[in-house]
Amino acid sequence: DKWMTFSLYHFEGLTLPAIADVMETSVPTTKGRLRLARQKLRDELKKHGYEPPWSPSDELDADGPVGGPNDR
Repeated sequence: DKWMTFSLYHFEGLTLPAIADVMETSVPTTKGRLRLARQKLRDELKKHGYEPPWSPSDELDADGPVGGPNDR
């Protein structure tokens, strides 16, 4: 579920409420799945020597995740 959330958000451009509707879950659950998918990706990249130029605290602002397709 977390990878589907990640894909819908980052590649398909859906909003968190739209993803929650599609996946028949709540927005907080959707946010949590997105956070977990990002953390897993970050951990895997670190294993291979890549350190992202941002910190995990940069991912969230007062309104939710930043850096998604709707923030471009």
